[in-house]
Amino acid sequence: MATAQQSEVAAERSAGSEDEPQDALDRATKRNWWLVGLGPVAGLLLALVLPDSLSFEGRAVAGCALWMAIWWMTEAAPIPVTSLLPLVLFPLFGMGTMEEIAAPYAGTVIFLVMGGVILGLATEKSNLHLRVALLTIRLVGTKPSQIVLGLMIASAFISAWVSNTATAVIMVPIAVSILNLVRSIDENAAGKKFAASLLLGVAYGVTIGSTATLIGQPPMALMKGYLME
Repeated sequence: MATAQQSEVAAERSAGSEDEPQDALDRATKRNWWLVGLGPVAGLLLALVLPDSLSFEGRAVAGCALWMAIWWMTEAAPIPVTSLLPLVLFPLFGMGTMEEIAAPYAGTVIFLVMGGVILGLATEKSNLHLRVALLTIRLVGTKPSQIVLGLMIASAFISAWVSNTATAVIMVPIAVSILNLVRSIDENAAGKKFAASLLLGVAYGVTIGSTATLIGQPPMALMKGYLME
């Protein structure tokens, strides 16, 4: 009798555990639909409350910008869908033809930034960033200060050709791996200060290196495009 009751309890627990992922998915779906609706509603309200001194086109652009910002920050909709909203909304509000609105999507700056992203993916796929980091550390030395300097140089070099954000993403795991390796050899040499120095070295390195070329920071490439126009 006790065995039968235990089996029933186990079955109920198993059924409950199976329902938990579905419940979480349902809650996430409801939250997502709420955020999807928040974007256009907030954009419409902003366009309505802006002063009449601003043109209709200006208010429409501000509303669309807020709509896109909400979707981007919350990822309520896929990012490609959000990025294509102007193609639908701007011609609808009479702010230009489809050809005029679509032209910036194929601008030279967009392809320049896309090339940097492709280069970053190739660097990560081939582990080139790891080779550059290890080679740099091998050249500068293995003392803590030299390791930090080597990471800074490697981060700066890679960030000159790849987006600074992408460089930080691929260099931080290397810094953590080096920290763990040093700790396994000498735990006293890898304290909190050394860990902070490694991470700050990566941060400063990618920031400095990204100023070397236009593709190091996408905003620089976009600014160049605006200045050329």
